[in-house]
Amino acid sequence: MRRMTPVAIALAACGALGCSQSVDEGSQDGGTRSVEVSYGEQAQAIDLGTLQTVQVGGQDLVALDAIVGAAWPELALAAIEADFAAGDGFRPASKSNCAELIPLAGEQLERGYADPQTANLSWDEELGYPGCLHISGLARIELQDAGTVGRKLRVVLGEHTAEIDLSFQPTEDVGGEQLVALDGAVSASGATDSPGLYAYDFEGADGFRPVEDRGYEPLAWESLASGWIHPVTGDLSWDAALDLPGAWSVHDTAAVHLSPVEQPAGRVTVQHGQDEVEVDLGTLETVNVEGEELVKLKVVVQAASLVADPSAFGYDFEGSDGFRPTEDRGAEPMEWAKMDQGYIHPVSRNLSWDAELGLSGWWSVSDTARVHVLDNE
Repeated sequence: MRRMTPVAIALAACGALGCSQSVDEGSQDGGTRSVEVSYGEQAQAIDLGTLQTVQVGGQDLVALDAIVGAAWPELALAAIEADFAAGDGFRPASKSNCAELIPLAGEQLERGYADPQTANLSWDEELGYPGCLHISGLARIELQDAGTVGRKLRVVLGEHTAEIDLSFQPTEDVGGEQLVALDGAVSASGATDSPGLYAYDFEGADGFRPVEDRGYEPLAWESLASGWIHPVTGDLSWDAALDLPGAWSVHDTAAVHLSPVEQPAGRVTVQHGQDEVEVDLGTLETVNVEGEELVKLKVVVQAASLVADPSAFGYDFEGSDGFRPTEDRGAEPMEWAKMDQGYIHPVSRNLSWDAELGLSGWWSVSDTARVHVLDNE
């Protein structure tokens, strides 16, 4: 098993907090970035500024195979597979349209690139890779031998199931064993952007479940920060401070089951110029999106009834922290046509979008407080 390096520790912590993909604006001093490359139990940090660049679309970029070669010159690309992680914890496999691409065949690394200033990841256009593989601020390339079959853990939310390969998850030393944190595994699965809104049960390969078979209450999200799964055996273990019954130490764990915790719906303000209306998200119709009940963004705008023709305007979104994609990232306002493929969680107020839109991560605003209706110039 891999031992955690500083980068891996940061990724695991961010996964546990449910971090989302953000935009990397590069080194503050104009210097180059480093990317960590792991293989087996070892990891090497490679300074992108030390590697030869190639011209791709008018940019000087570093080929991924060159990065891997600098770290592990003895590895043949045909003999390995790769996964990727951003500095904010984002992993491509957490998105449904990238899950089937990961792990990526090693030969494809010849057609991928990292910007030496920002470490942003890009690919040859003809590959047609979705936006979730175009990572902002690549921090880590994780390699394994081709054909390696790691233990899979299913994360089940309603009728939607996400699957995660534990062999690609960072481990930490717990009582002398290298284990995967449960909160990090659930977050990395991408089953939900709001893990704190659910309670948790676990299922062994034999079908045993503590909630169904012992009548216990599902565990709160906070408890998963003190629980671990063995990446080979699938056995669960818990911090003794939780004082959980032994039945929660499930053996040969095959699945995690999420059940919603009843919480009051949130409100969001829709604003056009000086006019604004507060909309109660709990009163709006929801749609099921990969197991979660979400409200379409167009429904929120229509409920506010601020403008007669919503299609004549652009849209921006403001988090409770003040972040706005148009003001803080220079993005163009969102088109009305795309609002039918954008959603807000009625409790967490987190935004999500259909993957086919290929939107940058900054549009997945967390804890959205305001929807801005903008006049088209």
